[in-house]
Amino acid sequence: EYENWYRWSNTNPNYTGPWGQPVWHHNDTNNKYYYGLFWSGMPDLNYENENVQEKMKDIASFWLEDIGVDGFRCDAVKYIFEENTILENTSETYQWWSDFHNYYKSLKPDAFSVGEAWDSSNIVLSYTGDKFDTCFEFQLASDIISSVESQSALSIKSKMKYLKSSFPYHQYATFLTNHDQNRLMNELSESVGNYKLASAIYLTLPGYPFIYYGEEIGMRGEKPD
Repeated sequence: EYENWYRWSNTNPNYTGPWGQPVWHHNDTNNKYYYGLFWSGMPDLNYENENVQEKMKDIASFWLEDIGVDGFRCDAVKYIFEENTILENTSETYQWWSDFHNYYKSLKPDAFSVGEAWDSSNIVLSYTGDKFDTCFEFQLASDIISSVESQSALSIKSKMKYLKSSFPYHQYATFLTNHDQNRLMNELSESVGNYKLASAIYLTLPGYPFIYYGEEIGMRGEKPD
């Protein structure tokens, strides 16, 4: 009964994902192909199915009202709806997040959301405002790390000028690394001085700072997770 909660094809559409990965996987049980952007063990939900959309709203309601959480970190927000071979940043994806934003705000007006749109700053901007309360600024994170390594503030100054002129007031999330990346200590060749400098920069910049757990004590580790 849940088969149409996922995307199926009788034949292999045989196109690849944004980083060249296979996205259609064979199922021996029904001899069909199912869509899974990230890997074969993670089939994507079919948001064309209205039951899927309603279930996502039910889940949000459960966490906000029954459990009492204050908001959500939403992962891989670019990949909700597909338009043929266009797999990210589709018009339907933007519309879904706008509708979802309105829905959870209707339940709990002060609930807070952060979106992970791993892309250029202009794409991050497109998910900010009426879709998420803030989004992670990946290019700023890279600029901070590279500036600390080079001991030059030029790239940070350039990026901050863009963010200040383009984003709603302070409505972006500063961070340095996350679970998909090497930890900061590894990135900075275990330089404690540079580690402290990078941390001081991003924690005192405008925006909403996020700390990937373990960074506060200088943990080491390489991707993934």
